[in-house]
Amino acid sequence: MDTKICTKCGKEKSLPEFYKSVYGKGGVESMCKECRQSWNRNYHSKANYLPQIEGNKRCAKCGKMVPVNDFSFNRRNKDGRGSYCKSCAHDSARKSALKLLYGLSLSDYDTLLACQEYKCAICKRPFDSNSKSLHVDHNHQSGKVRGLLCAQCNIIIGMCSENPNILSNIISYLEES
Repeated sequence: MDTKICTKCGKEKSLPEFYKSVYGKGGVESMCKECRQSWNRNYHSKANYLPQIEGNKRCAKCGKMVPVNDFSFNRRNKDGRGSYCKSCAHDSARKSALKLLYGLSLSDYDTLLACQEYKCAICKRPFDSNSKSLHVDHNHQSGKVRGLLCAQCNIIIGMCSENPNILSNIISYLEES
């Protein structure tokens, strides 16, 4: 009967005492089943462990000392928290999304918002400073940015498939009633 020496416990054991593996010599893993199970339990208990730290942590982006609860969870960091505070992480993600999707920098976005006098480009309702419902309206064929819209106006344009004829028919319909 074929045997193999476990790399973990160093004991010589028969092949059925090893899990099968296409990567291991002889078609089995290097550790016996018993050692593999022990290793798995140990590994997974460490992987799920997030250290509980209290107090403040310095944000790597803004440099401010912020309460630990203002950092997202991140298992890759030793303390189990992200490097950026939630505010900086949000700003960074927003900046990346604007650049990637629309080719806009944050300063371009702010300039566009100021040019629209902080109002929706269609209905002219003022934007709430805390609102997250500013939508970048753009031509889906050319990708050219047209302006910033409130959620309702953005939905109307989307539902009409950006077709001026449909919008014209809607206007006629409303004027007839």
